[in-house]
Amino acid sequence: ELELRPQGKLQITVAKANDLKNMEMIGKSDPYVVLYIRPLFKIKTKVVDNNLNPVWDETFELIVEDKETQTVIFE
Repeated sequence: ELELRPQGKLQITVAKANDLKNMEMIGKSDPYVVLYIRPLFKIKTKVVDNNLNPVWDETFELIVEDKETQTVIFE
């Protein structure tokens, strides 16, 4: 059986975004960031209400199981 074992941790800080496109008809967007290496273990920042230049300044640790093939996805 093939089993992936942790090779390490990846620390990522989601700092901010600038000049986001407004996706709302009324008011401004409520942006957040979703990040993951494996879709089953998604992490989400806080939601910044009514803001097109959000500041999160949040740090996360992701477990890396195969540093040669895995990538971080930001949504």
